[in-house]
Amino acid sequence: MQTYLQAKRILEDSFTPYRCQCTLEADGSMTVQLLAPNSCDVELTIPQIPRHDWDSLRAVAKLALELRQALDMALSEQQRPARPLSLAPG
Repeated sequence: MQTYLQAKRILEDSFTPYRCQCTLEADGSMTVQLLAPNSCDVELTIPQIPRHDWDSLRAVAKLALELRQALDMALSEQQRPARPLSLAPG
């Protein structure tokens, strides 16, 4: 069984150069925040990750992959240019 501190360390090491902050909540779930490398801007927050999603090495590896995919998606959304307005008469 993976402890919170072990899971936290693995997750924090998995997102370099991003800063990963893991917080153990009172209900036993974990909240993960990923912060931009050169600032304290929060790029992604995932609250209330249930214990079964980080209680084994395999679960932590899967969680890290899912968080990486969510981060990539969030970053691509931020970089997507706004759609130009259509000025056609309607």
